[in-house]
Amino acid sequence: MTGIGNLWGRLLLLVTVIAVTGCASVDQHVTTTYAPASGVVGGSGVIYVTASGRPERPRDAHVEWVVGQVKNDSGEKTGEILSRLPPEELLMQALSAELSSAGYQVVSVNSLTPEMTKGVDVTRIVVNLDVIRTSFKATANSSLAYDVDLLKNGSRFKKLHYSFSLTDTAVSDKDRIADQVLQQSLQQLMKQSVPEIVRALEQAALEKKRNLAGAQP
Repeated sequence: MTGIGNLWGRLLLLVTVIAVTGCASVDQHVTTTYAPASGVVGGSGVIYVTASGRPERPRDAHVEWVVGQVKNDSGEKTGEILSRLPPEELLMQALSAELSSAGYQVVSVNSLTPEMTKGVDVTRIVVNLDVIRTSFKATANSSLAYDVDLLKNGSRFKKLHYSFSLTDTAVSDKDRIADQVLQQSLQQLMKQSVPEIVRALEQAALEKKRNLAGAQP
C-alpha cells in the first residue's frame, strides 16, 4: 500500500504542477520586422502614405505596447502580448514595406496635399490578437482590418476595405504562436489588398497621362 500511496502522491503532485504551470502568468512578444509577401510589382514614382485613422501615441523606444492578451482555457487573463510598436504601426509598417517592394518610393506624411500625385490614406485600422494557452497547447486568434482611401493629386477617388482572420495552434512552440499568427495574418492581408491598391493607383496615373496628352494642341 505504501508503494501505491507514493505513486498516487507523485501523480497528484504532477497534476498540481501542470495546473499551476498552465495558469502561471506568461507574456508573449511579437517582432516588429515584416517580410513583404504579396509579390506585387509595377509601382513607380513616389507614393505618399498617411493614416488619418491612427490615434496619436507617444513614441518611446523603451516602451512596450500591449497588442493582445494571453488567457487560460477558462478565459481568464494570464499575460499580455507585447510589441515595440503600437498595433496600428505594425500594420502601417507592413503596408509601407509592400508598397516599397512593389516599386514605389514610399514617403510617410502627416497629411496629403494636392501636389502629391499618388497618395494612400489609411482611415481605419483594427488589430485584434489573443492567445488561449493551456499546459499542452496554445491557440492564437488574430483579426485584422483596415480601410484605405486612394488619392490622386489630393482628390480621393477610391475607397477600399480589407480584413483577414486566422486561428492556429501550437504544441511545441507555444511561446512564439502569437508572433507567427500575427506575421502570417499581416502577410495574407497584404496579399489581399496591395495588388488592388497598386493597380488602382497606376490606372489612375495612366488615365491622367492620357488626358494630358489629349488636351495638348
